[in-house]
Amino acid sequence: MKVNLSTVRNELLGVFESRRDKNGPPGCYRWLPGSRTNLYASLDVAIAYPIMGIKATSLDSGLKNSWINHINSYADDYTKDGRYKDIIPRHSPFHCNGMVIGALGYLGGKQVFPVKLYEAFDTPVKIENWLGNIDWPNQWSSGFWGGPMMFSMSKACTDEWITTVIAWLSDNLDDQTGMWRKGVCPSGIYQPLGGFVHIYPIYDYHRKSFPHPDKVIDCVYNLQTPNGNWYPNNAFSYLDMDALYAYAAMLKQSGKKKDLVYKSTLKYAGFLMSLLNKNKKEVYQTMTMHGLLCLASTFGLLNQLLPGIFTDSTEWFDIFSAQMLYRTDSVEVST
Repeated sequence: MKVNLSTVRNELLGVFESRRDKNGPPGCYRWLPGSRTNLYASLDVAIAYPIMGIKATSLDSGLKNSWINHINSYADDYTKDGRYKDIIPRHSPFHCNGMVIGALGYLGGKQVFPVKLYEAFDTPVKIENWLGNIDWPNQWSSGFWGGPMMFSMSKACTDEWITTVIAWLSDNLDDQTGMWRKGVCPSGIYQPLGGFVHIYPIYDYHRKSFPHPDKVIDCVYNLQTPNGNWYPNNAFSYLDMDALYAYAAMLKQSGKKKDLVYKSTLKYAGFLMSLLNKNKKEVYQTMTMHGLLCLASTFGLLNQLLPGIFTDSTEWFDIFSAQMLYRTDSVEVST
């Protein structure tokens, strides 16, 4: 099996173009074929570009400026607290904040208002209280990624704050799974993994060692279904990307499970390519823009984990480890 990712990139760009609002401003996209345009569709495409190895310098400056202006047209000018309107269901203002930072960082823009949402956890004392009050049984939607994670990359963040967060998180890891949170029963078996991948990047971006990489890999491996994916159905999902990211991230911390990860990833690759080869057109047509972003990120992880199979002359990335998507310090505005 060999997959040319340049072909995949061209296919995804074709789908994006088919959903661009031809009568709208540059950067304006539809969530699904025939549906209305929305903020997340514009963010998804902007974030997918760098993941697929498209450099911002290759884009026309007029296009980038118009795209930035379109994104910022969704800034909530009533609250003026940094949040953006038109959030998709089951996603918090924090998640949207992370998406906006990623898109604007890539395009070279700035947010409209200072993000006052950070005030809930912007000191060491506040963040310990905030972490303690996360709904840990349902941590997948905790808001950590677009909240504390993005704040940690802000000019306003201190070394003391980061030290406090890492210490709290490390102290509260479950010794059996290597994930969060010890002493808490999750509402479902996928919650720890879904939560983990949105929290772990703070270790990566601040170059902190992680206590239990091999246990995380074992946990992810044990969740894999006989089909090769991670949800017990025959469909593609964000959990698949989460699992692959956990593999890639933990291998950077420890290489002891390299063979197991290779075996598991190869099995998943067979599942994904079989799914796409059977009916690629239908898969592309029925995926939301957010799903297509996930697919691009998944291919980025396959490029990292199976570089001899998923090949391209350009390096691919993923939504959690692409540094150009975490430029809080360059997109934030001061009070």
